[in-house]
Amino acid sequence: MTHLQESVEPSAEPDACQTEPSKPLKPINPTTPVHYHPLDPLSAAEINSACRAAIDHLNQTLNLGQVVITYVNLIEPKKEDVLRYLGILTETSSTEESCNRNEPTRECEVCGIEVGTGSSYLIEVRLEQSAATVSKPPTKLPDGAHSTISIEEVDEAERIAKNDANVISLCQQVGISKEQIFGDGWAMGFDSRFGNFKRLQQCLMYARLVEHGNLYAHPLDFVVIVDILRKKVIHVDFPGHRIPGPEISSGTTLPSPLPATTSDKDGIDEQDLRVALHHSGRDRIPPPRRKFDYLPHLLNRSSLELYNQPWQMRRDLKPLHIVQPEGVSFVMEGNVLKWQKWQMHVGFNYREGLVINTVTYTDRGQVRPLFYRLSLAEMVVPYAAPEAPHHRKFAFDVGEYGLGNLANSLSLGCDCLGTIHYLDAVNVSLEGKAVVINNAVCIHEEDAGVLWKHSDLRPGGLAHSVRSRKLVVSMICTVANYEYLLYWNFFQDGTISFDVKLSGILNVYLLAEGEDPDGFGTRIAPGIVAQHHAHTFCLRIDPMIDGLQNSVVQTDLVGLSEPTGSSENYLGNGFKVHRKVLKRTSEGAQKYDHSKGRYWSIVNPNKLHYASKEPIGYRIAQWKPQQIALRTGLLRTKASRMKI
Repeated sequence: MTHLQESVEPSAEPDACQTEPSKPLKPINPTTPVHYHPLDPLSAAEINSACRAAIDHLNQTLNLGQVVITYVNLIEPKKEDVLRYLGILTETSSTEESCNRNEPTRECEVCGIEVGTGSSYLIEVRLEQSAATVSKPPTKLPDGAHSTISIEEVDEAERIAKNDANVISLCQQVGISKEQIFGDGWAMGFDSRFGNFKRLQQCLMYARLVEHGNLYAHPLDFVVIVDILRKKVIHVDFPGHRIPGPEISSGTTLPSPLPATTSDKDGIDEQDLRVALHHSGRDRIPPPRRKFDYLPHLLNRSSLELYNQPWQMRRDLKPLHIVQPEGVSFVMEGNVLKWQKWQMHVGFNYREGLVINTVTYTDRGQVRPLFYRLSLAEMVVPYAAPEAPHHRKFAFDVGEYGLGNLANSLSLGCDCLGTIHYLDAVNVSLEGKAVVINNAVCIHEEDAGVLWKHSDLRPGGLAHSVRSRKLVVSMICTVANYEYLLYWNFFQDGTISFDVKLSGILNVYLLAEGEDPDGFGTRIAPGIVAQHHAHTFCLRIDPMIDGLQNSVVQTDLVGLSEPTGSSENYLGNGFKVHRKVLKRTSEGAQKYDHSKGRYWSIVNPNKLHYASKEPIGYRIAQWKPQQIALRTGLLRTKASRMKI
């Protein structure tokens, strides 16, 4: 499903970029798909039929109770089969094989959970025009292994927490009414206190003082543990605080022990709460009440209350029009995208979101394969505070939630600007029904500055300059408090870049009166700390640069060993590159070494550049400054010292 729209920058009114409130995703009317590519995302019809087949098979063969579906994902065909079907020949293809271009079989993996036991099952389903059929017996995941948390489960965890009588009582004790209670459901990993079979979430609790207000301005002093399958609050953790000094009030970073009778009870009671609070070694802490809103109408209300004047956006910007009167320069054929000399397939799945497949570049009439698959495979976000339960804030946002599940429906004029081509995404509900996210993927062109320039400074010399343009394929997803804006960029000079922009709001917690973050975070407002954390992104890069026989090369800049003043290195400026082919996975586990200006390349050792006689390839560029590999004592080194 695709859409093409054109926009200019909207006028700078207070509600210029305000989108409609988010709405529950609705099942869509399935239609029979027409496949342009064997890696096309699953259609609504395929998802619906696969789920019916999987649920029926689980019920009939294993006699399971109620089953919910957490994901459906395409089982990608073998790389060689896909390339052969597309006519992208490899050095391993024989002439006979090259002529065999049958469409690969469509298959998918369905993950189902038995609600009563919490056991998870993986089922492979073959997708055919007539019907979907289970292709192999179900696989039961090991005890304690859980699949991705769906957006429906996150919403359900909040509903369970905010309607629990004990949670309501805890909030009332610090001046928060039931209507003001909100919580972000987070994965919590394995907690030995609760065993293997429970499908748990930790709800980080907040108060929303006005409708649509910024709830992150009002964090609460406890974390709720929810059993999503039993639909029960099973525990509440009260974090220790560093009051009055640097020592934790609980005296330990360990979580509070569970009462001995917990396993015999249905939920928690007041005694459990008293024990948990006592373990924290502190009294209750009321939430900060000062508002820090971001929606224009709430900013206007606050401005009238505080300053007796309306709030307005800055008006010192003139309109900036992004127009393409003759239309875009790219062509979409299903999910296949063609632009300039580039061609690629734009895929999408519940987990990684955007997946760029089968990237090729036409060079003087020759189609050169470059990358079979590009995606954001995982990210990890550890938080710095060591005390329980903050140590559980160790998010794997791709695997635990699925970026595709959390994709935004993009709006024209703010999320995307210019002449836009959209792609919808199709995911699955817990009931096993296909649901759509409209406009989940944005495709457009942007000016990219100067591509190349040179001026002949001699008298009468000429200058020449060429503008650059880039093709951008993007998505935005919301993971609790954070927004991730993900951009794959393709340039005219063959460069590919991946940009991640972090937006949204920092994850926050409250501080007691007089409490200091003690180096574990930054006080960003009175009574509010943003704990230090790091975002580490892992890209999956499956190269096929001029063929499938590719290698990874590590390059270091190395200064000459001969000392300054020697006949071999008289001025001490000599340095060269040292290359090492990484032959095993263990060798590839390398750190970036700033002192050596280290970088990595993906090359085809069997294809040499016509001039350099070096293997052709792509360099993985990290945007960090390189240290000059020069010997000490060099006059130029002394001269290049800078004072700020």
